Amino acid sequence: MLLELSRQFGVADSRGMIINLRLRGDDLAELIGASRQSVSLEIEDLVRRGKVIRDGRRLLVTRSTQSEQHRVPGRAAVKSSGRAARNHSQ
Repeated sequence: MLLELSRQFGVADSRGMIINLRLRGDDLAELIGASRQSVSLEIEDLVRRGKVIRDGRRLLVTRSTQSEQHRVPGRAAVKSSGRAARNHSQ
């Protein structure tokens, strides 16, 4: 969800994309259907791992996190092509 928000509302920064929205934990929780506590814990974990930076009241999705996301579709393509190969052989 943070990656999607950074794509739609992000402002480029040398460190990554700043999500230029004033979202509270409650707002994010409602968007994804989770508790505020779960969202807060997950964001803190992302901050500890260097995936997200707190910039005042805003969140910044780091460049490394953005580049990791670009690799994920490749994995999905491998899985889907495997399914296609199985379907084709039937």
